[in-house]
This record gives sequence, structure tokens and C-alpha cells, in this order.
Amino acid sequence: PLPFIFDGGHLVKHLISYWSAFLLTAIVAVSQAQTDCSRGACYPPSNDLLLGRAHQLQASSTCGLTGSEVYCTPYQQVGPQVYISINLQLNLPKVNNPD
Repeated sequence: PLPFIFDGGHLVKHLISYWSAFLLTAIVAVSQAQTDCSRGACYPPSNDLLLGRAHQLQASSTCGLTGSEVYCTPYQQVGPQVYISINLQLNLPKVNNPD
């Protein structure tokens, strides 16, 4: 039915080659995830999130639960990035925000 796929294995080899290249690219992208503040802070900026919407703001994850993680924040609107390393594995009391 599809003899070209098995004709010398050329198409299969190309598909495997392209798939391998895709996986390698994905692995490199994940491994080069933001580990410092060179790419800037996360967006949207917090001022955009909070203006008139503080009661709707919620987080879907927490930094530092499994070890030290990088969190970048802008220092005022212009200027250098502030690097904060967060590690919640320390035995600190948990704080709940009622809002």
C-alpha cells in the first residue's frame, strides 16, 4: 500500500532525522530556559496585572518548591534587572494571602 516508505528506507530515515532534529532543538530550548535575568523580567509586568485587578490575580505555580529557582523583576520601569534566587525548601512559615 505504501511502498515508498519502505523503498530503501529513505523516507523513514528522513523522518527519523527530522524527528531527531526536532527533539534536539526542544531539549536545547528547555535546557536554555531562563536561568538568569539576561532576557528580562517575566511579562506582563506586574503593574499591568495589578491595576484594577488585584482581586482577580492568582498564581498557578510557586517558585522554589523543589530547589533554588531564578525570579527576575524590573527595578522600577527602567534600569537593571534584579536577580532573586528563591528556595522554599527552607523551613519558613507559610503565609496565606486572604486576597
